[in-house]
Amino acid sequence: MIAARQWECRAQAIKLRLLGRLSRLRNRSRSVADELAPELRISRQAAQVEVAVAEALPRPPNLLKAMDAGELDVGKLRRASEATALLSDDRARKVDEIAAKRIGDKNPGAWRKALARVVRQVDPKGVQDRTEARRKDRKVELIHEPDSMASLWLYLPAEVASTESPRRCSSTCPLTPPSRSTTKDAN
Repeated sequence: MIAARQWECRAQAIKLRLLGRLSRLRNRSRSVADELAPELRISRQAAQVEVAVAEALPRPPNLLKAMDAGELDVGKLRRASEATALLSDDRARKVDEIAAKRIGDKNPGAWRKALARVVRQVDPKGVQDRTEARRKDRKVELIHEPDSMASLWLYLPAEVASTESPRRCSSTCPLTPPSRSTTKDAN
């Protein structure tokens, strides 16, 4: 299985290079994703994401080498691309250098957290500025639903959501175990 995974990572690297080259040949036209979606048997949005990752390939050369070596899959490369999208090329290269040394056997959640730590290390001021800008977008929405129900949607800073949500939910939504149906067969 390990060998199959490594070959899959290598094949994904080849595919991304081809997608990037095709996009550059077509002057990064939006029609590239439209053309690729039926060929790859994926949605237009999925094709757009793949093309965007392929177009960003010059930024993470060390991570691309890790794909060539079979150590990194396209999902983790996409997360790295998303994590560095707002960084300058110099800072993105620095994140690439550090992250390539930390790949290991991380699952997607651990990889995302590792990338966030590296970005904070490389660009602490930028992280702080983006955090402050996002805090201005915080909001609470009440959405009326059928049958006298409503959904409550919160967009809050993580530290507020992690302390407030459980407290609010426990006061309004007491946890009750699901009712168990018993039959004669169960006895």
